[in-house]
Amino acid sequence: MVEIKHSGKSMEQRGQRGYFRALHDQIHNGGAEAMFYDLLAMDLGDWHPREIPEALLTNSALQKQQNYNLPPLEQWYLTLLHSGKLPHAKEKTPYVAMTRALVENAKQRVPRLRELSDVALRNFLTDQEAMGVEIKKHRTSSANGWEFPILSECREAWSKRYGPTQWDTNINDWGDEEEEEQPKLKPTVNANAKPANVDVSAAPRAYRRY
Repeated sequence: MVEIKHSGKSMEQRGQRGYFRALHDQIHNGGAEAMFYDLLAMDLGDWHPREIPEALLTNSALQKQQNYNLPPLEQWYLTLLHSGKLPHAKEKTPYVAMTRALVENAKQRVPRLRELSDVALRNFLTDQEAMGVEIKKHRTSSANGWEFPILSECREAWSKRYGPTQWDTNINDWGDEEEEEQPKLKPTVNANAKPANVDVSAAPRAYRRY
């Protein structure tokens, strides 16, 4: 068996047919078996394949790649979770969306859902085991729709199934507006100002919540 040593610079071997011929000969003549034998005999200690570092799970590149591999309806639902807004939801009920609005939104966002039907959407939303939350039917005099749980619960359920996710918006519920951080202003001090006479006993007391 020819021993192939990796130089660490893959570009150096480009175009060298002899190198790759010997490499493939080694793989097909016991090299693959030898590698699996070494892996089976390797002492892994306390390591478990499901114990993945959180830094790796929240890696933006990994999450982007995972999103590409999601089924079409999951891809669409993830866009809703990121934005925190349901299509054509009313201001008084931002957690409710009509079936027709959801279907049309899914078709626009994900090309593979162009043939999405109301029944297919229903089957997806009512799969409580997969969704991790209960999405309830919502009926009005003019149309049927769906009532979603609080956004933070939906996001938590998603993270339990697909791993920690960095959300695009930092909000708690559907339709919330993300608050922008206001710059802190430095207090101005007037050296000539006289201290005001304040009755401390009349001032309201501040209490801490424990």
